[in-house]
Amino acid sequence: MLASQKVMTRKLPRLVAAFAISLAGCAQMRHVDNIEHIHNLGRLLESNPSDKTSLTELARYLTDPNPALRAQATSVAGNLGTKRSEILGSVLVPLLTEKLEDNEHLVRRYAVKGLGQYGRVAEAAVQPLIRVLREYKTEDSSWLAADVLGDLGPVASSAVPELIKSLEEKGPEGSIHEFTMQKSAGRALSKISPLDLGATTQLRTRLHILAGEASLYVAFAILKSQPRDPEGTRAVAAVITSQTDAASVALREIGRMPDALFDVKVLLPALERASKSNDSYIRDLSSKLFSRFTKAT
Repeated sequence: MLASQKVMTRKLPRLVAAFAISLAGCAQMRHVDNIEHIHNLGRLLESNPSDKTSLTELARYLTDPNPALRAQATSVAGNLGTKRSEILGSVLVPLLTEKLEDNEHLVRRYAVKGLGQYGRVAEAAVQPLIRVLREYKTEDSSWLAADVLGDLGPVASSAVPELIKSLEEKGPEGSIHEFTMQKSAGRALSKISPLDLGATTQLRTRLHILAGEASLYVAFAILKSQPRDPEGTRAVAAVITSQTDAASVALREIGRMPDALFDVKVLLPALERASKSNDSYIRDLSSKLFSRFTKAT
């Protein structure tokens, strides 16, 4: 009996370890099954948005204690906005808006992106998105919120003061996000424009701290608010002649805008200079725009 007890004593740690591994494996399988089920719910709702049972299940996953499952459910709920925004938006937009306050970064990120998929259906989320923009400056959810606010257009005009403050925010030096906040805030302001005189005055005082696309979009916001503004046109002209990727963006955007927005006397010299660029794409676009503006004068 004593010998058998000693054998069991030696085996017990191995049995406990094996049991623990088995439990972990079962938990992992359940986790994978849950994730697959969440995506199946998304597919079911995409094909039949009136499926209340699937919608209720997806909503339940949005409050699951497991942050990974909440994140997956938030992602799926957001992606449904690309095809079923009008039908599902009344239920899912308020739920996604609640997820902006989640204690998990990834859930907040997916909630912001998801609201962007619903377009104008997400207008009621403007104030919560402004809170994300203001309170999570170290996260990509902040600049993503700026992007979504810009996509909402003038209905998000209450975000303008916070977007202007965000022009002074930068990510970690040397990171791919270093200037993303500034660019996203500038682009949002351009989409929300026209702005009032007070806002455009504040934008002018910030032009000198900006570069590249951030400077470009802020200049566009000024010009959409006060057409032919010389300072705004000079900022656009500086980007055009910068020989950077932002120059291509500037030329494409100008091509979509009315001539009347720009001070032609300031813009034409920049276009002429850019038309001699070594970059064939910049050269061709600049030449076409130079011809267009020359004919208009």
